[in-house]
Amino acid sequence: MSYDNIFVSNFSSSIIIFKKRNLKCFLYEELEQFKIEKYDLKICHVPEFLRERCAISDFIDNHDICVVGTMDKEIFEVIKKSHGFYPKNFIMLNPTQSEILKYFHNVHNATMITLSNVFYEICQKFEVDYDPIKNALTKREFISDLYLNCNKNLRGFSGSCLPKDTLAMSNYCKEN
Repeated sequence: MSYDNIFVSNFSSSIIIFKKRNLKCFLYEELEQFKIEKYDLKICHVPEFLRERCAISDFIDNHDICVVGTMDKEIFEVIKKSHGFYPKNFIMLNPTQSEILKYFHNVHNATMITLSNVFYEICQKFEVDYDPIKNALTKREFISDLYLNCNKNLRGFSGSCLPKDTLAMSNYCKEN
């Protein structure tokens, strides 16, 4: 296994590992096996929930949650402090839970985008405007339009996370 994409830093003689990108499904289990004998590693997974096209504004203006996947409360506090006042909420999960949450989030977003594309195509087939239908749907209190925008120039999902994480989950489900 390659650890090229992992940033390791030393805080108060404890090693904290920040996973910068999802390398494959459920890396925590592999890192746990890696640390067994030689190292007393404290493993932390902090998923970001930023859209690639507007990551800075998402971090500054829309940073509604910071999830810290760790078994160590000291690490949780270090991560919390390092994020300053930006996140509205901090949640401590174990590392595997935080990894699953990140995949859940990205696959959910990809699914919503895919669904909107399907209904856009249906609207095209019936020669009706998609936007009034989407706007009516999003009047329901629990349905957001965040990933439902679609038109002839805005189709499908992209970026580095949604395709990668959707494929990783698909592969994981096929293998298990």
